[in-house]
Amino acid sequence: ADGTGADGIEADAAVVDGATVGVPNYFGQQRFGSRRPVTHRVGLAIVRNDPREAVRLYAGNPAPAEPDDTRAARGRVDAAFGVSGGADDASDASGEASGEATGATDLAVDGTGDGDWAACLDDIPRKLRFERSMIHRLADRGVSPDAPRDHDDWWHALEAVPSNLQRLFVNAAQSALFNRIVSERLRRGIPFDRPVAGDVVCFADVDAPDELYAPDADRLQRVEADRVSVVTRHCERGRAFVTAPLVGTDTELGGGEPGEIEREVLDDAGIAPSDFALPDEFDSAGTRRAILLRSDLDVTVDGGDPRFAFALPSGSYATVLLREFTKSGPLDG
Repeated sequence: ADGTGADGIEADAAVVDGATVGVPNYFGQQRFGSRRPVTHRVGLAIVRNDPREAVRLYAGNPAPAEPDDTRAARGRVDAAFGVSGGADDASDASGEASGEATGATDLAVDGTGDGDWAACLDDIPRKLRFERSMIHRLADRGVSPDAPRDHDDWWHALEAVPSNLQRLFVNAAQSALFNRIVSERLRRGIPFDRPVAGDVVCFADVDAPDELYAPDADRLQRVEADRVSVVTRHCERGRAFVTAPLVGTDTELGGGEPGEIEREVLDDAGIAPSDFALPDEFDSAGTRRAILLRSDLDVTVDGGDPRFAFALPSGSYATVLLREFTKSGPLDG
């Protein structure tokens, strides 16, 4: 069964009922925005020390799925910055993400912007209160769209949004890089449920309930070649998990081929761990995250529709697991 229809989903579910299943522990699309996947791109601009582009991506940059009035308002913001050509490439950063999720694909400010932030405020709907807050700060200071990309005025505009959203921007950038690392690992055929030499593993949370496979990212160990078989047994029993970095200033990258992948993804994105030394709420030390999402799965069929019951550790996404059976996209009902 391919799982693409109701019969396929039911057949797939029957195969795994009562089993322990494992899927790549991707960040789900909701981490980045389902209808306007831009949060990680704002964060990547911040980490690249380009707060001007971060403001533009958030307040401008219309997406096809948005209402007409919102698209028009964002288009006016792009015009104030001096960007034209329609919506940017809003790449899917979840699941089977490609390089576009982290690459420098954003449109460039071309020097033709009128900087009429007051006109932008006339067009931006009241419902876009965070976008309005950013543009208000630009208007209050009379910021030129040609001001240096890292000028304090751009940081001042970014800081108009709540502190939790400031952190979310950078967290989403870390998440997109993580997804890209996991995708490249799978593309190369490297297992994600057991280690290879150079991997960094974490151990299970000893305080977690018995039915929950919960990694403890504070208990890390690098896997040397002579320890691969021993650590593999721990992974098979749910006592250890292979990890990938959520990159930050304190990140130590892996060795061997896993470390090579981590470095290549960061190089492709134009980012280094030291770049996460950022002002105030944007600063992040980083951590590591298990790349295997493991769960005991129970399935019942109600009226022909399968119902899934499972427990997940904090920070993992039910949608990521369920998409393995439904094969649905982030905008599907």
